[in-house]
Amino acid sequence: MCSAFERLMREKLKEFSIDDDGQLRGYCESQAEIDVLLTQLKCVGYSYSVRRSTQQPKSSDASRSCPKFFFRLKSGSVDIRFFRYPFSVENAGHRECILGPKYYKEKKGVPVPDHLADHMNPRKRLCVMDTKKSGCPATFSVKCIRVYPGYSIESEGAHPNIKKRVLESLRQALVSPNQPTSFLRFHVVASPVGSHTHTQYRKCQSYCRNIPYASK
Repeated sequence: MCSAFERLMREKLKEFSIDDDGQLRGYCESQAEIDVLLTQLKCVGYSYSVRRSTQQPKSSDASRSCPKFFFRLKSGSVDIRFFRYPFSVENAGHRECILGPKYYKEKKGVPVPDHLADHMNPRKRLCVMDTKKSGCPATFSVKCIRVYPGYSIESEGAHPNIKKRVLESLRQALVSPNQPTSFLRFHVVASPVGSHTHTQYRKCQSYCRNIPYASK
């Protein structure tokens, strides 16, 4: 029986699959779908914070440098498998569990010499709250790609010259008045639920109580 975490991932991700190492993967068709997934995961106790985000030049902007096109991409935390159509990378984001590793060292107070202690005015100090982070290694990564469905190759093993001709045709279309049809995909790779080393610290947070669990 799968957990609430895995059940949500199965429901929200298209072409959902689990790798040999347990990584959960699939894709959404909009940023709104990603936001809904993250909100519902938070409601069942799995919350993430952005650790790293990168933005690429817009592939539809011909005045900027021409983007790189791929039929398959193995780079970073999210690799994109072959699915016939060429694509370019729009942006990527890497999230870590909100109870993940600590980033900053604890600040230590500067000692005051004994002979000056009686001459210094006492300072008001803020009450420092202890961090909630516990070193959880779980991650949630998203890579947004722009797909061009009007250009394709039949197999990943197609001759390099065929791939070259298809991509050259796409580049020429991008600088023409009539832009080629394209759409976005948001590919997701997430650590399995077993990677979360903490218990569900808040299964239903107060601000999530009014959000339907199975809303779509």
